[in-house]
Amino acid sequence: GTIVGFERSRIVSIERGHPVPERAGPAPVLRPKDDWFVLHDAEGKVVGHLHSTVTADRDDNLRVGEEWVFRGKTDTTEITMLEVVKPDLAPISCFYHERVRRADARVKKERLVRGTVNGKQLIVDRKTSSDEKHTVYPVPADLCFPLSLLESLRQRPSWIASESRDVFDPRSEQFERRQFTSALRKVEWHGH
Repeated sequence: GTIVGFERSRIVSIERGHPVPERAGPAPVLRPKDDWFVLHDAEGKVVGHLHSTVTADRDDNLRVGEEWVFRGKTDTTEITMLEVVKPDLAPISCFYHERVRRADARVKKERLVRGTVNGKQLIVDRKTSSDEKHTVYPVPADLCFPLSLLESLRQRPSWIASESRDVFDPRSEQFERRQFTSALRKVEWHGH
């Protein structure tokens, strides 16, 4: 379903194959993306990058991810977040990994959080350099993960609504009832 353009001079050959089979189920709510951003500090100096992705796997489940790398005065922080959700954004699993490295590249501290929805339970395992924790939570009916929910709001710019959702955020390892409001904004640019 994607159109990609190439200059004719860059094409070596064209081979015809079998048509791609139609999707078994409905199209996913989120479109694929692969975006890179440069991170700046308050003075405008480049301190890192963000890589944001949305991909679909063979089962049409969506993988929504962010990878952050940023440098402080002495340490470098690396954060990886990955959520796997069904095409309708129903949660399957979430993953959060935070690592802080010293200037000599040795790991100063590390935290890993993995959550998996199993029926009516969310099973969360957390590991740090010093301890491990296993927690089981009941799953609220409207449970969602933060990246997939925010990406669904970003990809519907004309959607104007307000909704409240139960979100499990692996960064804080907590459930939160979050209010999301989407509305069009007017921005002035050079007098227009």
